[in-house]
Amino acid sequence: MNSYIVLGEISNVIHSMRLNSKWDTRAKLTSSPLIKNLEQLKQKIESLNDRNLFRLDTMEYLNPFLEVIKSNETSGPITAVALNAVHKFVTRQFLGPYCSNPAKGIRHVVTVVAHCRFEATDQSSDEVVLIKILNLLLACLLSPAGHLLTNKLVYDMIQTCFKMSIQTRLSVLLRRSAEMTLQEMVHCIFSRFYAQQDQEPEVVVPGTPVIQESEREVKRSESVQFRPLIAVSPTMTPLHTPMIPRRESEGGMDAGGS
Repeated sequence: MNSYIVLGEISNVIHSMRLNSKWDTRAKLTSSPLIKNLEQLKQKIESLNDRNLFRLDTMEYLNPFLEVIKSNETSGPITAVALNAVHKFVTRQFLGPYCSNPAKGIRHVVTVVAHCRFEATDQSSDEVVLIKILNLLLACLLSPAGHLLTNKLVYDMIQTCFKMSIQTRLSVLLRRSAEMTLQEMVHCIFSRFYAQQDQEPEVVVPGTPVIQESEREVKRSESVQFRPLIAVSPTMTPLHTPMIPRRESEGGMDAGGS
């Protein structure tokens, strides 16, 4: 069943690319490396006897879509279709513990999406893509593979949402969506952090006094009060350059900020 979902998303991305003047002829389609990667993935899946997608490495069925997302040549509508595809893979647990290499897969998804670039069209269409970026980043964090993300990647996700929420050039709707996504991310991070604290085994040393539950809660809160939730490297600045994509005349749209 999962293999048919991927095959359907391959068709959706290729169809959206055919609607663009850059790939509106067969010659242009066959010469495009993005199309070639998608076609090769299609052939590889169809060659599986049982169509079991998880016989493939996670990166094999993610990379063709991620290449479309990070390409400077793709327009906003094409990028949106590819983002939809990856969002479906994440929410349907294609990166679950039963698949091959889930850690590398989820980390690569966040790396690419947080620094997504695409050609600008009009503001409303571009903001649709930015909302899809927010949704996909949140889905990655909430997914079963979310705990495999590194501190640096979680920091990048938080930073992406924060920078989007303070850009006055964006619509109020998009900025509020970024704020809500940021709140959900922070809630998820702290929930997992304290859940991990609760699961830590308690070591009892003979001869030590028994601590009441209320005292234990106070000591626990004091012990974690100054622990950094996300380790920030000394080379990381509080904010990079504004992440909101530039217009096409300035080099396209950039969701990563550089």
